[in-house]
Amino acid sequence: MTSPFNNSGAVELGRILQDRRVVLGMSQTQVAAALGLSPAYVGLIEQAKPRGSGRPSTPTERKLLQWFELLSMPDHERRRGLELLRPGTVSRRALLGVSAALLPVLAFPDAGRIIAHSTLAPTLRTLPPEEGMNGLRDWLWNNPQEISWKAGSEHRLQNQFLRDGHPAHPADIAAISRLLPGDLGSRPVSPTEDEIRVSLRRSVVTAGSPASDGLSRVMFGYEGAPDHLSRTSNHPIQTPYHWLLNAADVNPAKYYIGGELVDRPNWNVADAGGSALDAPATNDNGVLVSDWLLVTRLRNFLNQDAFTRGDFILSVAGAHGLGTMAAGMLVRDASMCREIDSRLRHGQAEFQVLVKVAADGAQPTEIELVDVQSFEHSEADYVAARAFAEAALPNVFGV
Repeated sequence: MTSPFNNSGAVELGRILQDRRVVLGMSQTQVAAALGLSPAYVGLIEQAKPRGSGRPSTPTERKLLQWFELLSMPDHERRRGLELLRPGTVSRRALLGVSAALLPVLAFPDAGRIIAHSTLAPTLRTLPPEEGMNGLRDWLWNNPQEISWKAGSEHRLQNQFLRDGHPAHPADIAAISRLLPGDLGSRPVSPTEDEIRVSLRRSVVTAGSPASDGLSRVMFGYEGAPDHLSRTSNHPIQTPYHWLLNAADVNPAKYYIGGELVDRPNWNVADAGGSALDAPATNDNGVLVSDWLLVTRLRNFLNQDAFTRGDFILSVAGAHGLGTMAAGMLVRDASMCREIDSRLRHGQAEFQVLVKVAADGAQPTEIELVDVQSFEHSEADYVAARAFAEAALPNVFGV
C-alpha cells in the first residue's frame, strides 16, 4: 500500500515512535512481538528506511493506531503522527484513538505500563463470589490472560524508575510476578515484558497503593499531590481499612527499591474510623523491618459492561513495596487462604484482608493474618463511584 507522505514525514514519524519507545524502556523486539511485526520492520519504520520499492516504509493507519496504544502515546504526538501518515484525512475516531474492532481496551495515555500476557481480547468470564480467597487465587493462576494486570507507575520516584530501566515501581512489578503461578511466578517479570495498556472491560488486578498507582487513586478516591494524598471523605466506596499517604503526617523510613536504599515517608494504614494502626517498624538505621499488606476485592465499577458481568477489581497494596510483594506469599499459603475463607460471609463478593509483613528492608520474609472483613456496596454506590472516577481520570492520567 502506498502512502502520500514523503521522506521528511517518514523521518518525523519514525522519530516520534522511537523516542517514545526509548522513554518507556522498550526494545524494538518487544514492540515487534506485541504488534505482530518483525524487529527488522520496526527498525525500518523508526529509521524511515526504504524497502525494495525505494519508498520510505510506512505502517497502515490500523497498525499505527495499535502502535500508539502500545506506547500510550500522548494525544498531541498521536495527532501529529496520524497527520504525517495521512495528511488532511485524519478522522475524529483516529484522533481519539478509539476503535472497538481494533483494540478491545480502554487506553489511558501515560497511565503507566501494564504487565500482561496477551494483547488479544480475552474470553470474558467472572469469578463466582462464593469461591473466596482460594477461588480468587485459582482464578489468577488459571486465567492470567483474562485479567488486566497493572503495576503502579505514578509514584513520586517514577522518573528515577524510568532512568533505571523500570517502567513502574519495581516492587509492584515484582508483586505481579509473584502472584502468577509456576515458572511465571518464580522468575522476575522483565520491566518491559509484554507491556500493554490497561483494559477496564474485564477484571483488573492492580499492584501498589495510591501512592504509586494512579488507577488505585481513582478507585479509592484519593486526591492531592504526590506524597500528599488524602482520601475524599464522601467517596462512595468506603472500606474497613485505607492507607495514610500524607507525608506531613508520618515519619520517614528507608527501604530498598530496585536495589537502591531510598528515603520515603513511612506510610501507614488506618481503620474505618480513621485511627492509625501501628506504623511499620524500622531498625536502628531507620530501615523498614515490617509493613502492612491490604488485599481488597471490589466489583469492577469502572466499566458498565464489566460491572454487569460481575467482573472484579483486586488491589494488592502494601503501605510500602515490601508489603505489596508479600501478596505472592499470601496466595501461596494454602492454610492462610483457607482461614481467610472461613471468615468471609458466604457469597460475599467484596472483602478486605489485612496482613502484617515482616521484612529485611529489601524483601518480605514472613506474613501474619491480622483481619478479614466482608462488606457490601449498593449499585447506587458503585454508580456514584464510577461518576467520581470519570471526573478524576483527567487529573491523574490527562485523558
